[in-house]
Amino acid sequence: MRKMILLALALSGTWACSGGNFEKAVVTSDSLPDQSENATVQVIESPSTPSEAAVPIATNADSQAIETTKTELPKGPIFAECANEPDRPIVAELYQLPPNTQKLPDYSQLKSIKKICLSQLDIVSRKFSEGFPGVQNLFEWFSLDMKFQVKIPSAGLWSFKLISDDGAILYIADQKVIDNDGLHPVLEKLGTADLKAGLHNFHVSYYQGPRFDIALELMWKGPNDKDYTYIPKANLLRPGSIQLTGSLDD
Repeated sequence: MRKMILLALALSGTWACSGGNFEKAVVTSDSLPDQSENATVQVIESPSTPSEAAVPIATNADSQAIETTKTELPKGPIFAECANEPDRPIVAELYQLPPNTQKLPDYSQLKSIKKICLSQLDIVSRKFSEGFPGVQNLFEWFSLDMKFQVKIPSAGLWSFKLISDDGAILYIADQKVIDNDGLHPVLEKLGTADLKAGLHNFHVSYYQGPRFDIALELMWKGPNDKDYTYIPKANLLRPGSIQLTGSLDD
């Protein structure tokens, strides 16, 4: 008899267990999941405080150096008219080269096409198809002879890293510091210079061989720094702006 009663109860509704006692769970249309297109399937409440991943990581590095990491592409065109972009401190003479040029040219034997300006030497390896302002169809076999000033914040032994595809050479106060010349894929070389605090003449010669890949990066590391970073734009000036320190170590 007991079995028959339980069977009848089971057939008349749904039962749920609560606190060790069986209670009838009434199923109505209001308790069914909403099947409309705008229904919220699952709600995950946000924590009352930001997650740890959203908290900025504090660092002692210069903020401008952080903004120009190797993984970040520069904004806007790489090359611009100097008159239109007075805040671009790196001034470059642009030359067209004969095909199959194997190393940087003798600029005294060439005529510059025009003068252009750059913000920083932070051209990470990429395809190059934008060309130059006012110059048509020049994407390969060209050279840039770039001059600018760098403000060295403190005296000591400064290290430099030059990354290029193809050849490039770094000079400071007319002295060769890094030679990364030649026709080659992306290649980095290091050099050091004992510098006094103040402004110094920097000179970077670069050439691009066959299309399409291009790369040109110049980084520094101070006497007390652990890592290389791009030279902050605040430390770059156009050539001839202010009285310069005469040589590497005077």
